[in-house]
Amino acid sequence: MINETQIKELTNQYLVDFPSLFLVDVKVGIGNRIKVRVDSDESVLVHDCRALSKFIESNLDREKEDFELEVSSAGIDFPLTNIRQYIKNIGRSVQVLTVDGSTYKGKLLAATESEIEVANEKKEKGKKVVVENTTVDFNKIKETKIVISFM
Repeated sequence: MINETQIKELTNQYLVDFPSLFLVDVKVGIGNRIKVRVDSDESVLVHDCRALSKFIESNLDREKEDFELEVSSAGIDFPLTNIRQYIKNIGRSVQVLTVDGSTYKGKLLAATESEIEVANEKKEKGKKVVVENTTVDFNKIKETKIVISFM
C-alpha cells in the first residue's frame, strides 16, 4: 500500500532542486487516491505541478499497485499550515480560528517559528471597530485562512 510518508519523501526529494517550492500537504485515501499540495515563496506554476507529478509517478509502480495522483498548489481557499505560508502572506487579511474556539480577523503582521501576530479587528458597542494586535501561538491555531476582499 502506498503511504503518506513514501509520498512526502518522494516530494521532498524532488523539491531539493527547487528551493522556492515547498510541500504543504499529502493525503493518501481509499484506493490509493494521492493528493499532494505544494506552495512557493513566489508562485506555483502549472508546469511545477506537472513536473512534480511526473517525478512521483516515475517512482511508483502501477504494475505493482494502481493509484490516482493529483498534484496542485495550495490555493487561496486552502488553510495556511506552514510557517513559509505565513511569512509569504504577511500584510494580508486573515481569519484565525484557535483550538479553544476563539476567532481573530485582521492583517497578518508577523510570523515566527512559534507564533503569529494579527492586527485583530474587534467590533465594540456603537459599531466602532477597534484594532488590537494579538499574538497567537502556533500550537493553539486550529485553522488560518486568507480573507479575500473585493473592495
